Amino acid sequence: MSLGKGLIIGKGKHTLITLGFIFVAQLLSFGQSELTPIREGNAAYKDSAFDAAVQKYHEALELNPESSKAQYNLANAYYKQENFDEAITLYDKIIQNNTTDEQHIKSLYNKANAMVKKGELEKAVSGYKEVLRKDFKHQDARYNLSYAKAMMQQNKENQQNKQDDQNKDGDQDKKENKESQDKKKRDKNKQDQQDQDQQDQDSQDQNEQGEKGDQDQKEDGKEGKDQQEKNKQEKNKQDKDKQGSNSQEDQQKPPKGKEQQQIGEPQKLTKEQAEQLLKALENDEKGIRKKMIQMEMRKTKKGDKDW
Repeated sequence: MSLGKGLIIGKGKHTLITLGFIFVAQLLSFGQSELTPIREGNAAYKDSAFDAAVQKYHEALELNPESSKAQYNLANAYYKQENFDEAITLYDKIIQNNTTDEQHIKSLYNKANAMVKKGELEKAVSGYKEVLRKDFKHQDARYNLSYAKAMMQQNKENQQNKQDDQNKDGDQDKKENKESQDKKKRDKNKQDQQDQDQQDQDSQDQNEQGEKGDQDQKEDGKEGKDQQEKNKQEKNKQDKDKQGSNSQEDQQKPPKGKEQQQIGEPQKLTKEQAEQLLKALENDEKGIRKKMIQMEMRKTKKGDKDW
């Protein structure tokens, strides 16, 4: 006996269909001791008490470890608990031990559903295809196969969009980095140009200052040379004046020998020399008197004429 044809899981255009979970109610195929925990597990499962159902199915397997019914119901209870790994392990065990019966196909189908839940879509697609190879009329497997493929395509597009966004972000980062580097480069070039201009200006100022210093030094040298020339001329003039003064003094100064003669003792004259000297003095005196008389006569004549 089963809980119904199936459950609808998922939202949107594509939904996932799960098979109904089969529970054995026929008491003839079980021993009295194995039937009780399976029946109690089924009741708990109907009430969505999946933890209690799992416990009862384990009790049944302790009584009969090879019970495929208990294994299948336990796998379905794990599926409801979203314990998909444990569910898949039990589905694989059933698939290996039951290769032809209806429970084998249902285990393949539910395993594929568990793969979808885990996000392993490629394995799910393979599982649905295996179900359709066993039963090509299985419409739920066909529908879920389309659903899994659509999910794969959507994931691929999402991944591509994510990659595009990352590339776009990367390109934006590269662009921003390039712009930042270009700006730094422009700023550096501008700063280098300013430094170069400042160096050129400093060099020009130094050259101008040096030229001005040379000009000042040249003018100072010229002025110094002119001053030296002027001093030299003045010195020459002073030397000439001094030399002229010395020459005049030399002329006015009697010869040293004569001066010594004048300062020295008077020389003794002979009688004849004395008479000649006296005669010369008398002649000189006469001449002087004569000149004085002539001068007086000129004055007298000049006075008579003016009168």
